[in-house]
Amino acid sequence: MNLARQDKLSAKSDAYQKKLESTKLRMTSAEKEANVLAATYTDLQNHKKDARERHNKFLKQFSEKDLKKTFETGRVSVVKPAIKPDSRLWPSLTQVFLAAILLGLAAGVLGAFFWKGLDDSVKSGEDMNITSTMRMNKMMIAAIFLKNNRLEKITD
Repeated sequence: MNLARQDKLSAKSDAYQKKLESTKLRMTSAEKEANVLAATYTDLQNHKKDARERHNKFLKQFSEKDLKKTFETGRVSVVKPAIKPDSRLWPSLTQVFLAAILLGLAAGVLGAFFWKGLDDSVKSGEDMNITSTMRMNKMMIAAIFLKNNRLEKITD
């Protein structure tokens, strides 16, 4: 019985020993990967620093050349080109829609009043008198106009 127990304990000990070894292997590979990442990060930081220095040097040379050219010729020149905006600043889409709705509403109201003014249909007895009077006036004006127009043609 004691032997069976020792076998179980030695088996457990061996299993734990294997787990410990695999964990150590994983830790060493993770450390290697961390070292590689740290080296890559350092390289990127150096590259960033170099690129920034080259950019600043270029801007300084560029602006000095432009300023020299401007002072030598005595004329005004563009130092920096305009920056193109990412999106339209004005008018915004909501403003355009709101203006369209308001203009459409105003046009509809004006159109309704104009249409109402053009409506010469008879709706009551009083409208009959007004309408007949207006038609008579229109006919008289047209007759006078035609008469004067014919007289002018004959005299010419």
